[in-house]
Amino acid sequence: MCWTRSPTCPPCCGESADGHPLRRRHRRLGRERRPGRPRPHGGARRGHGAARPSGSGKTTALPAVAGFVRPASGRVFLGDRDVTDLPPHRRGPGTAYWLTPDFQRLNLGLAHLGLKEFDLAADHITAGLEGLPADQQGAEWTKEHRGALAQAEANR
Repeated sequence: MCWTRSPTCPPCCGESADGHPLRRRHRRLGRERRPGRPRPHGGARRGHGAARPSGSGKTTALPAVAGFVRPASGRVFLGDRDVTDLPPHRRGPGTAYWLTPDFQRLNLGLAHLGLKEFDLAADHITAGLEGLPADQQGAEWTKEHRGALAQAEANR
């Protein structure tokens, strides 16, 4: 998903913003209400990111989509499917929280998507790193970085 101010997605996906997967655009945090304007960008089996100004609700919305928090009001939709009451492992999207700029340089391919076993996902990720230059192979990644990425892929 990308977060834009335009009524439609960028030309690369051509989808209408009206069909965005995040219908819930507000979440109450105490007495404060924080707006966000999520818009879909990309297709199936792609990684997505959220780029919006500080305070726009990125950190609040993504855990709600993944199922780690329940919205104080409203429902969570992925496409046309209401997933508000589904547990995280039944929703589909994987989430990795330990991402750093190191991940921005990687192109691991999509062959490992859809794997259900953590160890197998980790093996595929490691195999994808082998062809990269030494400084990009993840030797400096912490155990948490590797685990977060493998967990996100294993949950897909």
